[in-house]
Amino acid sequence: PALTGVELYGSASGSPGGELDRLIAVVRLAGGASPEGVRRLAARLAARLPEAPPPSPELWLDLASGELGSRRFAEAEAAIGRVLAVTPDEPQALEWLGLARAGQGDGTGAVEALRRALAAGGSRPEAEYNLGRLLLARGETAAAVPHLERALALRPNLAVAAYHLGRARLALGEREAAVAALERALAWDPRHTGAVLALAEARLAAGERGAALRLLRHGAEHAGERERVRARLAEVEGAGAK
Repeated sequence: PALTGVELYGSASGSPGGELDRLIAVVRLAGGASPEGVRRLAARLAARLPEAPPPSPELWLDLASGELGSRRFAEAEAAIGRVLAVTPDEPQALEWLGLARAGQGDGTGAVEALRRALAAGGSRPEAEYNLGRLLLARGETAAAVPHLERALALRPNLAVAAYHLGRARLALGEREAAVAALERALAWDPRHTGAVLALAEARLAAGERGAALRLLRHGAEHAGERERVRARLAEVEGAGAK
């Protein structure tokens, strides 16, 4: 999609910050999808005219959203810091701070920020999911489960949360609960490669080789990452032929 012929009204070109206002509007219309637009916005915000009014926290959040989408995690954290300097308990800023820190490999800082976000603004499915996912990646499996469950309670069709909950349940040896979570993930997203593979492994571990093969064969044709599924299918079929 492209934006062409955009004309903006209500911001006089000669007024302080007028150019900045127009740039922000275009970035918002584009949903922060243009990395170049985000970088231009960053430059204008960082070096705005002295007489221009200070940008509001919402504008820095717009910038942070675009930087996260461009995987410019350090720049996103810098923009988020501008928001937290004004409103230290802004839940959205704290949540995105967690994502920015995770993207830079700071797992401890990411978990801390997401916990602060939930404490400041109550449960949000995205924050619950991201905290659960990060805890699971850090090996804190039991601690991850309640956050993933809350994410699903708040947004029942959040397939990725169901997938990671299934992974956590498998790691804890809770096979039936794991299978239920993985089936739920596939019910909402039948092409989810991780869920296909994890559920197939659970079936194999239970001695249900036929069910695992049917799942892998279906995934080999329809999963998002078919080559991964086909490779595992070849291994399972090869093991059965020996």
